[in-house]
Amino acid sequence: MAQSRADDPAGDVLGEVEVMASGSPLLEDLAPVYYRHVPPEDIESRSPADLLGAMVSHVELASTRPAGTARVRVHTPTEEADGWTCGGPVVEIVTDDMPFLVDSVAAELTRLGRSLRLVIHPILSVQRDMSGALQGVAADGPGTRESWIHAEISRGSAPAAEIEASLSRVLRDVREAVEDWPRMRAKALQTADQIQEHPPAGIASDQVNEAAALLRWVADDNFTFLGYREYDLLVEGGRDRLRAVPGTGLGILRSDPDLAGDAGFLSGPVAERAREPRILVLTTANSRSTVHRPTYLDYIGVKRFDESGRVTGERRFLGIYAASMYAQSVREIPVLRARADEVLAELDLEPRSHTGKEVMQFLETYPREELFQVESADVAAVALAVHQMAERRQTRLFVRRDPYGRFMSCFVYLPRDRYNTAVRLRIQEILQSAYGGDSVDYTARVSESVLARLHIVVRAAPGQVLHEVDVVELQSRIAQAVRSWDDDFSAELIARVGEDRAAEILETYSQGFPESYKQEVPPDAAVKDILIAQTLSGDEVRLRLYAPHGHDARLRRLKIIRAGDPISLSRVLPVLSSLGVIVEDEHPYDIPRLGLAPLHVYDLGFQLPEGDIPEREALRQRFEDGFLAIWHGRCEADALNGLVVRTALTWQQVVILRCYVRYLQQTGSSLGQEFVESALLGNRAIAQLIVELFEAR
Repeated sequence: MAQSRADDPAGDVLGEVEVMASGSPLLEDLAPVYYRHVPPEDIESRSPADLLGAMVSHVELASTRPAGTARVRVHTPTEEADGWTCGGPVVEIVTDDMPFLVDSVAAELTRLGRSLRLVIHPILSVQRDMSGALQGVAADGPGTRESWIHAEISRGSAPAAEIEASLSRVLRDVREAVEDWPRMRAKALQTADQIQEHPPAGIASDQVNEAAALLRWVADDNFTFLGYREYDLLVEGGRDRLRAVPGTGLGILRSDPDLAGDAGFLSGPVAERAREPRILVLTTANSRSTVHRPTYLDYIGVKRFDESGRVTGERRFLGIYAASMYAQSVREIPVLRARADEVLAELDLEPRSHTGKEVMQFLETYPREELFQVESADVAAVALAVHQMAERRQTRLFVRRDPYGRFMSCFVYLPRDRYNTAVRLRIQEILQSAYGGDSVDYTARVSESVLARLHIVVRAAPGQVLHEVDVVELQSRIAQAVRSWDDDFSAELIARVGEDRAAEILETYSQGFPESYKQEVPPDAAVKDILIAQTLSGDEVRLRLYAPHGHDARLRRLKIIRAGDPISLSRVLPVLSSLGVIVEDEHPYDIPRLGLAPLHVYDLGFQLPEGDIPEREALRQRFEDGFLAIWHGRCEADALNGLVVRTALTWQQVVILRCYVRYLQQTGSSLGQEFVESALLGNRAIAQLIVELFEAR
């Protein structure tokens, strides 16, 4: 049953747009298809004038487009100047329809700090004259297939001219890669045939066959070819140099590079690897792809050899391995299948044995791009270590330095329940700082295993070298960063009371501590709280006065610990007020206990009075004793209790002093209670004299 107009607000709005577009043949043809695939909720809230204005603006940009070019415009339409608005900046693009357009544009906008709010992307059959002037548009039919992209983006600091230039560069890369894709694929197949028909001298036949098989595999839609170029390996002035062969560039490498200066000269380690009698060079390039996905480009180099087996050059393919690669077993992928056999042989394992199957499962889940690059002995060592970890809750770090010194590949295995965004960011920061990296990329794998895997690639800035690092010490730092509050609490508790007693206490608190408590209270302080709580009986109250580390010397905090019924703050404040301190903040925590009444912990902060506090080291005992005396009614709650803080008097001595004050009042003294309190608290000399009198008794 057709939806009625009353139930289709978006349809009503588009109907009005079509009416408003009547009278212009181009707009009449465009109106039914321009918004065809836009979600209704993105249309129904807009006015017909704004929708028509966006379409008219796009037609104006598309009015002239020479063949093989792209038109890009970035502007912020307003009601006053343009007669329509979309609430922010808009990117308009008109270009030939090609793969990867929207993905590439979105990735570049993200790099520029602009997020997408809405994308309208009609693909049209367009008629143009010889000069590129627009003649007509339709959803299908004769004409050139064009992509018209209307992207509404967030505001940002990048100016419109910079965005236009960046997008034009990206669209040019897309065009060159798409146009040259058939020739790059043909180059891969041609190279595969050549190395099998004329195998290099001294190269084992299985290496030759695997190299040829890999080239045919990538040509079978398992690799997005983006660039190709040939290089000659020369010796100039006693130094090895890779010189691009003019006219061989395809895709994003279509333009010949600048060969002036030191461009192409190889450093010692790089030159040694360039001369190695090995057909394939599989690695990651040091630049990100501007086409399809913003990942670092995958690099497939095929060395050329002379008749004597010496390396004379290289055929270089740049691109991105297809996501479908992960749907294939390593047993089906050339080079990787040989790597798997070498790993099993390195570990002396049968594929069908229990450990062999475990190692194969490890290889199946190992990042494929990394598996192409790593040496068999290195991946075998990691596979064995991970297998030995099995279900143990450990944190381990494995690193591999790129042979060309551009990046460090780091694998961190950690307990699955410890993995979260905050932990990942801490690990990234530790690795980037340790290696002096310029940027990091990561992927994470969290499965049913007790261990999660974090793969972090730390990259050096151009022209820089990553630091040498003590991996054992670095692993220790990461393990510490991964440790949870509960881990540290358990370790601290065991250190204080031993494993047997700690096990009993941990069982009591097995329901867990509140997250607010774990965020605010360090594990060692929590152990002190819990050990105090272990001494409670009935409705007793226990206290702990302490000075927070790294704060004002006058700042103090008081922990009030009680089991059973909670404590009202209205009962606590008068006690603290009589001691001469004013509470500035309070953090209450309710901690469940297995088989016992819940524990209540109140953490209150206050400032000590200004001036010298005598016998500051003994203040904690005087304060706690005085608080409990007032709490239990053994001492009156008046301002004289402030002498416990301001002087070295104990609460018992203050009780005697209070008796003297009351005795004077009974003898007819005109000095009132408040006056006496004020005089004693405000005149430290008198207070000190009283202390000395007590000491002389």
